[in-house]
Amino acid sequence: MTPMPSSVSAPAPKPAAKKPNLLPIIIVVVIIVVAIAAFAFLKGGAKNQNGTEKFAAISSQDAGSKLVSFINEIYGQQIGQVTLKTVTQENGLYKATITLTENGQPVDQNVYISQDGKLFLPQAIVMEDALTQFQALKQQQQAQPQGTAGDVNADTNPTPTPAPEATQ
Repeated sequence: MTPMPSSVSAPAPKPAAKKPNLLPIIIVVVIIVVAIAAFAFLKGGAKNQNGTEKFAAISSQDAGSKLVSFINEIYGQQIGQVTLKTVTQENGLYKATITLTENGQPVDQNVYISQDGKLFLPQAIVMEDALTQFQALKQQQQAQPQGTAGDVNADTNPTPTPAPEATQ
């Protein structure tokens, strides 16, 4: 005997589950991350990495005007009125050439100002030039034989010159 075909058939396979489209989710996440990063940058933009305040640079002419006002207010009694001749940017600072009066004669002098106009530097030392001068002096001292007139350390106990006697 042969089995009879059953009228009940095997269940049909279920269609594969549809995967959700991740592209919109990824786009939303990227937008949120960019917005958070922009906010953090703008909020933290007022501070350096070490937590100190960043400065807002002012124009060279504003820095020069601020400098002249400062010098005239603080030092005007001693040196007279100062005038601004030029302001240029040099090595991250503003270099100002000011004119002041020394012994009745106008004298130009270079001074420096920070770009935010908060620091006044009356003198700047160019380290490379100073080092070159120091090394040349050092070589000159080494070239002189010990005990010569040019050697400062040759006579550590000089005999004082007696004062001239007063005549009556």
